[in-house]
Amino acid sequence: MIRLLRTYAAACLAVLCLISAGISGGAATAQAADPSPAQKWVTDNPFGAFIHYNMSTYTNTQWADPNTSPTKFNPTNLNADQWAKAIKSAGMTFGVLTAKHHDGFALWPTASPLASSSYSIAGSPYKSGKGDIVREYVDAMRANGLKVGLYFSIWDRKNGNNEQLVKDQLKELLTNYGQIDYLWFDGWGWQVPYSTIPYQPVRDYIRQLSPNTVVANNDHNRSLTTSDVVVYEVPNGVDGMPPTTNTNPTDGSDTLDSNSTWFRTTSTGAPRSAGDILTKLKRLRDGNSLYLLNVGPDTTGVIPQNYVDRLKEIGSLQGNWNVAYGQPAVARSEYSSAFPASKAVDDNPNTSFASTTGGTQWWETSLPKQYTLSRAEVVFRNDGYDYPTERENFEVWVSNKYDMSQGHAVACSVGGTPQPYASTYSCNLPAGPWQYVAVVKTDANTLTLAEVRVLGH
Repeated sequence: MIRLLRTYAAACLAVLCLISAGISGGAATAQAADPSPAQKWVTDNPFGAFIHYNMSTYTNTQWADPNTSPTKFNPTNLNADQWAKAIKSAGMTFGVLTAKHHDGFALWPTASPLASSSYSIAGSPYKSGKGDIVREYVDAMRANGLKVGLYFSIWDRKNGNNEQLVKDQLKELLTNYGQIDYLWFDGWGWQVPYSTIPYQPVRDYIRQLSPNTVVANNDHNRSLTTSDVVVYEVPNGVDGMPPTTNTNPTDGSDTLDSNSTWFRTTSTGAPRSAGDILTKLKRLRDGNSLYLLNVGPDTTGVIPQNYVDRLKEIGSLQGNWNVAYGQPAVARSEYSSAFPASKAVDDNPNTSFASTTGGTQWWETSLPKQYTLSRAEVVFRNDGYDYPTERENFEVWVSNKYDMSQGHAVACSVGGTPQPYASTYSCNLPAGPWQYVAVVKTDANTLTLAEVRVLGH
């Protein structure tokens, strides 16, 4: 039998309660300052959907050529209600649609004299040039009880960088469609300098038109000087995850696509696992940040079914989180100091735990208390080293005894057919409650794990 030996004790989490009491006959107890509108937005709306859908969807690129013919934009089955219902099923409260991206194509029939007369939805075949996708989107969101956000690129590669154009189009978006709750700017500060289009006059104009709109500006300055909400663009190492010590109201924008594409193209891959998304959501909420997670409709105008299913799955697991993240982990052996057991609970799939060979290899994490568990996600490494024997012949165990030889339940067992390279294996766990989770190899080969996520509450 396998005896899992304790090598260190789990740290205890002490909770300090601060109690304030008024003194009879004395001054009133001091009250905390009211949060800013931006802070209240982040607190009240921790999870939302980015919807990247525009000309890039039809040019199979992330940044469309501004000289693309508007006739390329031609959805055949656009269904904004499907978008809204998928967003709501995930437990999200708002969405942000790319009303205009860097190429300048407008999803509404803009009437600004400074904009190309044809490079908008009015110049496309959609509804014979009479369509308005911004209208369809805001109506569907409100009908489903969701708040409305819009993305707007200040950088306009079709019409040029012009403050008056920006104001013309913002006036249309902020006055023709009801309350716009969240306005997400891009291209400003890193492509269009503030010396060309100054921030403050535009921000003041937005307050004049729509006083309650919260502005998030993706200028990569990480400052509230030019934004109400600091934006971190998470994928591809642009900004990374916001720090957990963050105090500013913050927006962490990310992709559900495992290949980190924003617009849906032939490069878009499978959706990331529910456990990965819920881990990121909790980390961001704990760090005073909302999570803006992108899904891209396809060329027909609908969100693909596998993404709809994943959003619904995320919603069904709301209230669970990765209770193994950052917890103590031990193993029978470690291949070297570069592959310790702790690498499987660091929320970084680019690092890995690896054992030596021989005997029965195992890895175990100690949760801080007993949790009601729903599933474990075993993530295999994606570092270019493809060894199928690492991804076969293993089991997932749960127990309330650190020494699992004294009692455990085998939740899942995988035989001699290897799991796919760089894949995530999901194992439904008996509810428990349980405090210890292990992955045990049933042959003598190396056990390698990029992540082990344990979802529970």
